[in-house]
Amino acid sequence: KKKLQKAFDFIRPKNDIGNLKKMFEGVNLSRTRKKERGNGLKTIYDNVKKDKHIANFTLITNKLMVKLSTEEDQFIVLQTPFNGTLYSWDLQP
Repeated sequence: KKKLQKAFDFIRPKNDIGNLKKMFEGVNLSRTRKKERGNGLKTIYDNVKKDKHIANFTLITNKLMVKLSTEEDQFIVLQTPFNGTLYSWDLQP
């Protein structure tokens, strides 16, 4: 039973941080399960990681604030949920 639960948690983590990390890795958690859906966050993540011109990328959605950089990612649980999604970043020369 533990192995089955671990496998299920890998596919559908129970927490928002786990879900967001899976989406960044390319796991499609879209409710529609369509191939063309659910690719946006992976594309954003890949671009932030490899593009030296993108700095201070922040994503705020629901109960999370995520700060992405080429070095380290920070996942912060918000005390007050944010209704909507906000993307912010700086462009470097």
